This record gives sequence, C-alpha cells and structure tokens, in this order.
Amino acid sequence: MSCVGIVGGGSFGVGLGVAIARNGGEALLWSRTKRDAPEGVTATSDLAALSECELIFVCVPSMHVPAVAPELGAHLDGRHLLVHVSRGLIGDELQTVSRHLSANTPARRVGCLAGPLNPRVLTEAIPGGGVVGTRFPEVAEAVREAIGAPEVRLYDTDDVVGVEVASAMVGLLALAAGF
Repeated sequence: MSCVGIVGGGSFGVGLGVAIARNGGEALLWSRTKRDAPEGVTATSDLAALSECELIFVCVPSMHVPAVAPELGAHLDGRHLLVHVSRGLIGDELQTVSRHLSANTPARRVGCLAGPLNPRVLTEAIPGGGVVGTRFPEVAEAVREAIGAPEVRLYDTDDVVGVEVASAMVGLLALAAGF
C-alpha cells in the first residue's frame, strides 16, 4: 500500500497516523487547519493529496461527514477504500456514516472501525482491540495491514450496520451513566 490517508486532524486521526507510521506505512493526515504532525506523519491541508492513498480513514465527527464527503469524493474513484471512525448517525433519517459515504463519494468499498479502540491505544501501542465492519474482505485486510499490531487486535464482521449502531449507542450509554 503506497500511503494511507487520514481525513481529520483530531486525536483519533493523529493516533491512526502514529500507528500507521509505526507499522512502516506512509501516513498522510489532512486537516482544514494547518497543524504540526508527529514524526512519521505528513500533514496537509490539500484534500486532493489523499487521492494518492488507496486506504483512507475518515476521522471527523458524524455531524461533519455530510460536508466533508462531497469534498473528499471529488478526488476519489472506485479504487479507494474508505473506513470511518465516526460514532454517530447522520440527520433526522439516522443514516449510517458508511451509507452516507457510499452515496456521496465514488468509493464503494466502505467500512467502519469501532470498539474499545481509542487514540491512546494507537499512539502508545498499549493493548486494545477493535472491530472492522465491512462487506469487503480487502477493506478489513487493509486496515489490519495499516494499524494492526500484536498489542492491537482487530476483528472483522460483515454486520456493518450492527457495528455502526452499537458505536453510536456507546455515546448515549455514557451520557446515561454520567460520563
């Protein structure tokens, strides 16, 4: 894999970049605002630069996906693999982020990354795990190749909707529990 793109310069995007670099990959991190990137990660404010990456992680909050998807989609084609880490549903229709990305970008091989995985697990290489929800085995394999490590276990399932809804519900449960 030539490079791995990351849309969103927040803590999860940076964590993915660090994990990719640690695995020997080239991480290209896009952010609307200019930012410094950790060692091994290249920062850019040019969304078109991500078109060179086969695998692209979308790491923006679900409420921002409708604005980012068409911008990103203008630079993609059917060879790209999209994996989002957004925890939430979109709009009054409660559309999943994967469905929104499929409908608003040329990329059709889409998935989501969820679970107890968090930025600290990625940046510090401490034990953790996650699940890749996708109907495309090549998407799960690309994620494993990009960020998998002995201390980071990644499982895959074709129940994309189940992963996305469960991930969205985590926030509600945390609120109900007082977090």
